Amino acid sequence: MTTWDHYKGAAEAAAAQGDHATAEAMWTHALTFLEQTGQQDPKFALALDGLGKAYASQKRYSQAELTYARAIKLKEQLFGPVSIEVAKTCNLLAAIFYEQAKWNQTESLGQRALQIYQSTLGHEHPAVATMANNLARVRKKLEKAMQQSAPAQTANVAHGAASAQAPNGGYAQTAVQTGQALPGSQASAGAAAPQVESQPADKKNDVSRMKAEQVCEVCGRQYTGPDCLQCTQSLAPIDFGMDALNPKKRDDRK
Repeated sequence: MTTWDHYKGAAEAAAAQGDHATAEAMWTHALTFLEQTGQQDPKFALALDGLGKAYASQKRYSQAELTYARAIKLKEQLFGPVSIEVAKTCNLLAAIFYEQAKWNQTESLGQRALQIYQSTLGHEHPAVATMANNLARVRKKLEKAMQQSAPAQTANVAHGAASAQAPNGGYAQTAVQTGQALPGSQASAGAAAPQVESQPADKKNDVSRMKAEQVCEVCGRQYTGPDCLQCTQSLAPIDFGMDALNPKKRDDRK
């Protein structure tokens, strides 16, 4: 058994047992050995992927991102920019961004990987269809995030404009925030504040219920709460990886 085989086998065995710290150490030793021997070859790229997975499993996402980015650059040199190996690591990096709800980065890498798979496997391949569905879900999340951020951005702009126009060094802004009356205003002279008619309890409940209902991105059903409990596929962690090409592994995850 070669030194490379020893480190690789130990790393894979540790990862299979959930000992990701040991897997990290073994992949690090493997990379150090390969660097000392001057081998910038597919073994080195494989070790980078393994180290990235060890970091990701420990939720050390920044280190995983840097490691995967390094692997992508090496694989582009070794195999070309549109190889399956490049797509594989793009998928791994996309999964890291997905876990952090970085939808823009997830969508960009997922799109690149999907295009590579389509060009190499064909549009009709089952793995391509699975990845296309996953990418569609990411885009829905991205669209939803953009819709949620738009009102906040509008409110910030309006708030800043009101502050800039407020007299007395911005006192009007403070008064609005704290509920104090402005000097010389009707409220400060004792005028009664306008009364807001309250909604009946049943109407409030209807509004809350309508806001809570969502449409599942996978099955199309309406549901309340964080997840669609009727759909076994809803909001599962995205899997862009090469395991999609292996029916046995796909069955094992069910």
